[in-house]
Amino acid sequence: MLIFAASVVSASSAEQADTDELFLATCPAPGYIRFDGTCLSISGYITAEHSFSDADDRIFFLPGYAGGLPIARFGLVPNGSDRRKTETTSYLTFLSASETEWGMLRTRLSLEGELLGSGGQTLKVDQAYFTLAGFDLGRGASYFNLSDGYTYTGGYAADDTIDLAAYTYGFTNGSRITLSLEDSSARRLEDGIWAKRASPWIPDIVLNAINADETFGVSGALTHIRDARTAVNAWGFAVAAGYEHRWSPGGRPARLAVVATYAKGALGYLGYPDNVTDYLIDADGGMVLSSGYAALASVQHDVSEQTSLVGTASGYSVETDARFLNWRARGLRVSLGVIRQSAGGLTLGLEGNYHLDEVSATDIRGQNHIPADGFELKVYVRRSF
Repeated sequence: MLIFAASVVSASSAEQADTDELFLATCPAPGYIRFDGTCLSISGYITAEHSFSDADDRIFFLPGYAGGLPIARFGLVPNGSDRRKTETTSYLTFLSASETEWGMLRTRLSLEGELLGSGGQTLKVDQAYFTLAGFDLGRGASYFNLSDGYTYTGGYAADDTIDLAAYTYGFTNGSRITLSLEDSSARRLEDGIWAKRASPWIPDIVLNAINADETFGVSGALTHIRDARTAVNAWGFAVAAGYEHRWSPGGRPARLAVVATYAKGALGYLGYPDNVTDYLIDADGGMVLSSGYAALASVQHDVSEQTSLVGTASGYSVETDARFLNWRARGLRVSLGVIRQSAGGLTLGLEGNYHLDEVSATDIRGQNHIPADGFELKVYVRRSF
C-alpha cells in the first residue's frame, strides 16, 4: 500500500494533534482499552499463502578474482522444491497513546511470526518505537520508503523496517519534513569477495518530505562505505520521488502510484536487486561503486465495495563498471491480482506474477549473458482482527 506517510508519523501540526485527541476521545470504543490514563489498541492478522512457480531454473552469481582482476562467474541452477511453497504469517500490533507534560506519547509494538511449509519458523519484533514531541526512536518503517505497490507481492522499491532516530517537523499547511538517522548495516549488499564492509562509523542519513494530502513525496539517503580489507572508504547515496494520483472512474475509487529511485553505492535502497554488490575493489585497490535505478508503477481499482483489482510493474537496472570488468544485472516483475474483502475481517486474494532476471558480464575472459524467467501463482487468505 502507499506509505508516502511513513508508519512512524509524528508532526507538530494541528492535524496531528486532532488525530491524537480523536484517538483518546474514542477510547474505550470497540478495539480500544483505557487504563491508568493510557489508551491501548490491539490488532493483527493471520495469513495463509500457497504459491506455485513454473520457473525451472534461477541464476547463481559467484564473484571472484583471477590474477588480481575481478571476474564474475554465473549460471543457472534448478529450483527444485522451491517451485511450490506454503507459508503462514501472523502479525500482532499494540498501539498506545497517553498525555504527558511534553505532549502526546505514542508507542507501537508489532510482532511477526512465520511458519514455512519446509518446517522452519521464525518470531521477530518487526516494529517497536515511541513518538514524543516530534521525535521517533526505536524500530519502525524507514523514512526513505515511499511505496512498493498495492499488490500482495511488492515491487522493486524501498520497503524497510529499520532501527532509527528521527525528528519530524510539521508545517501549518499539513506538509512535513523528516530527518532520520537509520541503521547503516541493514541495507548492505555485499558478498565477502568483491565487497566486504567494515563496521560503519555513522548511521545512514535520510531526509524525507511529504505534501499535505500525502500524494507526493521525495526521499534522499547518504551512507558511508568502508571496506574491511583495504580501509578504502567512500560515500554512497540514493534519491527517490513518488506520486499518487487518485480518481473515481464510474464512481468507484481508483489510484495510481509511481516511484522512481536512483542509487550509487547504496543499492539496498532500490528494493534489494538480485546478483549485485554495492561496490567492488578493483585490481589497483580502488573502490568502484555500483550504480543503478529502479522504477515502479502500481494501480488499484475498487470495482465494488468488496472487490479490488490491483497491478504492479517494476524493474531495476544496475551496473558495476571496473577497468577490466563490466557487470550488469537487470530485473522485471509484473503482478496482477484480485482481492475480495468479506465481513468479519476476511480477505481472499488471487495473484499472478511474472519475473525476468538477467545478468551479463564483459571481463578478461570475454562476454557472457544469461536470462531466467518464470510465472508464479499465489492464493492467500487473511483474517484481520
